[in-house]
Amino acid sequence: MAGNAATVKTLPGKILMNRYGSVIIGILFLCSAVLSADEIATMNDGRKVRLKSDGTWEYLSPQEAARADAQASTVEKTASSAEKSAGPSISNFVFELHASKSFDFRSVSWGMNKQQVKSAEKLKLIDEYKDSLKYDHEIQGIRCNVYYVFESDKLVSARYTMVRKHFDPADYNEDFIALKKHLIQTFGPAASVQDFWNNEMYKGDETKYGFAVSIGFLTRTVNWKQERSKVLLQMEGINHEVFTNVKYSSVAK
Repeated sequence: MAGNAATVKTLPGKILMNRYGSVIIGILFLCSAVLSADEIATMNDGRKVRLKSDGTWEYLSPQEAARADAQASTVEKTASSAEKSAGPSISNFVFELHASKSFDFRSVSWGMNKQQVKSAEKLKLIDEYKDSLKYDHEIQGIRCNVYYVFESDKLVSARYTMVRKHFDPADYNEDFIALKKHLIQTFGPAASVQDFWNNEMYKGDETKYGFAVSIGFLTRTVNWKQERSKVLLQMEGINHEVFTNVKYSSVAK
């Protein structure tokens, strides 16, 4: 039972006090996971205790208990906000991807040099390297980064990378599914749909696919080929971070 002072849980077993003040902890608690320092638990009578990594414990003062409740409430509100942000705006995100019919990507075309792209792009430039540009953007409440990649000072690819945080990793997979659906409506049937597994522990249980991606077990891809551009939808991750990309590249590359 890993946690910290912001975690408030009820002990799974009964806590009984005898007349000598010792504590007898029920078998369910003894069989729970190893405790880390500063775990906060709630006894059956409502009082809160701090469980220490050496197996000892102590009652919280009223002030400490109030702070623990406030911190736990903040955690719950943060989770709730993340869950509420999971669903909306994907269709609007896709709409902006294809708002312009005159260019290959946003307001640029393949083959432009870096200076031409910088002049055409009105977003905030946050990084510039020899062969790439990175911009900050927000589409209908969805934060993303926009990247441009050059070869021999000619634009060859560009992409959106969603900067979206979900409390539940499964919501990343829901984003991916929604993006796939809307891109199919735009481009038609995909040329290929592939899942690449580095570890098949969660294969077959799609409710765990978002988590599998976040720990590097799975990368999901969908590809389309248009007259001038190849389009790749990709979800990849590592160290519990998930990156959802919509990448365009020149067919002539």
